[in-house]
Amino acid sequence: MAGWLNRPIDVLDGQSPAHILSTHPAGCRIVRHALMRTPV
Repeated sequence: MAGWLNRPIDVLDGQSPAHILSTHPAGCRIVRHALMRTPV
């Protein structure tokens, strides 16, 4: 799961998905991709 966090986007560091969506234009895609690959 931690693998998707290792990206060159500082916003992902220690932030919640909701915060990412509201602060980074690419956050939506990143979070969606992560949720699709991460079992809930």
